[in-house]
Amino acid sequence: MKLIIIVLFIIAMVVLVVFLMVRNQKDQKELEVHLKEEYPKDKENDAQ
Repeated sequence: MKLIIIVLFIIAMVVLVVFLMVRNQKDQKELEVHLKEEYPKDKENDAQ
């Protein structure tokens, strides 16, 4: 019985970690787009 609980707990942790990683990637992309809109001149300066 203990084994089942441990396995379920591990699965729950993996799902949680994957969910958080996916959410962070989405937030990261939105942030990058937002920053590009806010500071297009800075991006051009970096390119030069």
